[in-house]
Amino acid sequence: MVLNNVSFSQENFLNGYIVKSNQDTLRGLADYRNRDKNPYKISFKKDSTSISEIFSPLDLIMFQVLDEQYVSGIVSAEKSPSKSDQLTINTAFNLITDTVFLQSISISERSLL
Repeated sequence: MVLNNVSFSQENFLNGYIVKSNQDTLRGLADYRNRDKNPYKISFKKDSTSISEIFSPLDLIMFQVLDEQYVSGIVSAEKSPSKSDQLTINTAFNLITDTVFLQSISISERSLL
């Protein structure tokens, strides 16, 4: 038996802007998802008739849609297993470094991310 797992997601492009790594600011439409996790990519287009482009944290300094702002940042994250059947007796942290989008909660000289 062969099962095809096709996922359909609805786009929700709203007014926003992106700041590219070269400091260029582009205003247009960002695909808003009302996320409960920080995104790994953002879909953006200049207007409703344009083809959308996908940007990663390596491509952008930040993006904003509605009142939510995300900045690109390099973080270290602990990635040890969390399921009880995968746990080991190891006290060392399992850190990985990654570039991600972090939602900014407060924008100021010392922003809260």
